Amino acid sequence: MMKYDWPGNVRQLRNVVERALVIGNKKTLLASDLPPEIAQPVHNFAMPNEASLLTLKTAEDDLILKALKSTGGHREEAARMLGISVRTLYRKLRRFTNEPF
Repeated sequence: MMKYDWPGNVRQLRNVVERALVIGNKKTLLASDLPPEIAQPVHNFAMPNEASLLTLKTAEDDLILKALKSTGGHREEAARMLGISVRTLYRKLRRFTNEPF
């Protein structure tokens, strides 16, 4: 868990631990109880060239879409995964006027 970057900060950490304890139904938290991206994080520390840098908005949109895809479109779970409220997720989704959400 210490090797993971925790982009969602404390909220994400709390959600992951709570979920792992509920799913694992044990008093001891094991690596196998954690989501794979946290149990075995992949780090890419190569510095990107300027042409490959995304705007913050583009990166955020991409992350939101990936969270929705990984949760099968379940917005509450995606918001939890992103460490934001459902209300914030809905507000951000308004930017996707052409997407069928």
